[in-house]
Amino acid sequence: MGPKKDIVGLLAKACRKQGLKFGVTSHLANWRGFYSKQDPKADTNNPAYEGLYWKKSEQKDKVSKAFLQTWWNRTTDIIDQYKPDLLYFDFKLDQKGFSPVHKKILTYYYNKGLSWKKDVVFQDKNMKFQSFPNDLIVLDLERGRMDSIFPHPWQTDTSVGKRSWGYIKDENYKSAGYLIDELIDIVSKNGCLLLNIGPKADGTIPTEAKNILEEMGAWLQVNGEAIYGTRPWKIYGEGPTKIKTGNHAETNNTEAYQASDIRFTTKGNVLYLTSLAWPKDGVFTVKSLAKDNPYEKEAIQSVSFISGNGELSWLQDEVGLHVSVKGDKPCDEAYVFKVTFRKR
Repeated sequence: MGPKKDIVGLLAKACRKQGLKFGVTSHLANWRGFYSKQDPKADTNNPAYEGLYWKKSEQKDKVSKAFLQTWWNRTTDIIDQYKPDLLYFDFKLDQKGFSPVHKKILTYYYNKGLSWKKDVVFQDKNMKFQSFPNDLIVLDLERGRMDSIFPHPWQTDTSVGKRSWGYIKDENYKSAGYLIDELIDIVSKNGCLLLNIGPKADGTIPTEAKNILEEMGAWLQVNGEAIYGTRPWKIYGEGPTKIKTGNHAETNNTEAYQASDIRFTTKGNVLYLTSLAWPKDGVFTVKSLAKDNPYEKEAIQSVSFISGNGELSWLQDEVGLHVSVKGDKPCDEAYVFKVTFRKR
């Protein structure tokens, strides 16, 4: 239909040519049909297009056998044709009407991964009904975050724009600094960030989105060791700014971070401290690393400044670890320190 091209197949080929993982997102689980209440003339309300939008239904909980079979055929067709590394379901799949296919689709996809000899990831929103065990999938929060470390890997999916997932004129774009802070917070809590950009109709990336990605890339080029290959520490962080959790909680998390908002990640014998703002006096205080703290009994061996070249000194006392950096801040985003510990 439409362009007379296999768009998903072409995208899969292009992504894999660049060494990227390829995921597919399924919005097929709306058994009540995609129809417009506002516009009776919309093509979603035309019976001729029921093969695409499904039949209009007012039933809230009951999913028909016909719909389940159509859903199964389409979903397994996507899996078989494109061998996705990641299979993402947008909404409604976790509800009770889909219980006959929950175990079946998870088994089908993971067994395909074994036959392809590669790791695959199944994702679902899953918070309301808990239909899939969280240790068998990657839980996704749309435009939302966790408020603490989650014991299993999880994901935030959000966009560079505040209003839309696709390209629209006069989009209200987030700042790169906001998204960098969000990334740091998510990683400290055992999550990952799936960041959306909405290309224009001709496939080009809007200048505003491109600039955001390049700024984030520049920050990661300097500070990426505090993100890539790291794990959460014993606590995610400290500071006064708290996150409200759940799907679509993004608009509730607009409070500006302070220098006392610290996030932790770790790798081997290294602890990374990332402050989400710059203190006026250039002194960062990490209370969780005070002498006789309950988290780390080993003595601090060294503290270094990953984000810049400013002269650094540090002192650990009963209040916390105090790190002083001389000079101006090296960037406008977050600031990373690398702490190593002596081993007994």
